[in-house]
Amino acid sequence: MGTWSNWNELEGPIISAPSAASRVPENMAVVGRGAKNEIRFRSWDETGGWGDWEDLGGSSTYDPALVAIRSTSYALYAVGGKQITYRKDFTEGSGWGGWTKTVENLEAWGGLAAAPPNDAGNNSYSPIDLFTLGATNNVLQATYPGSRSWGPYASIVPRCRPDGRRVLGHRPARPGRPRRLLHQALPPRPEREHLGELA
Repeated sequence: MGTWSNWNELEGPIISAPSAASRVPENMAVVGRGAKNEIRFRSWDETGGWGDWEDLGGSSTYDPALVAIRSTSYALYAVGGKQITYRKDFTEGSGWGGWTKTVENLEAWGGLAAAPPNDAGNNSYSPIDLFTLGATNNVLQATYPGSRSWGPYASIVPRCRPDGRRVLGHRPARPGRPRRLLHQALPPRPEREHLGELA
């Protein structure tokens, strides 16, 4: 039975909740929004450990979302100007591409959360779900079927917490305490484990 590792501080100039993804067991990555709303990216592999933080540019109004779409690629989503959702792709061997518009038909007013394909390691396209908040704090969902363009955002929850701007997020740092990004790992195991209650 595996046990959780100790927390490792990743440092980094991010002010948002982190979003992490893994395209293969030997590689994972994390993204966040920097102090100037730029997107920051950092990756890990089992041979070299954690690399340096990279500035991917762009300007994200809310927390970005990272998802592994195949064993060789990541997709990064962020909300930019006019509340439009943008996407930036990473492919192994080619690096990062440019920013492209994705869901344009409805404004996003919150951080993004992405549900990955059922099996990102099989190198085939399968649906990706993207979640955010609408202007009235309703939860929105859009789906990318893989072979066609994105579907429209659809409201799936009438109203979320009025003080929140994240579908998934983190607790802000307490006054006088630094904001830190931490990482903890658990070796593969078949059983689920209760990690405790959230305060």
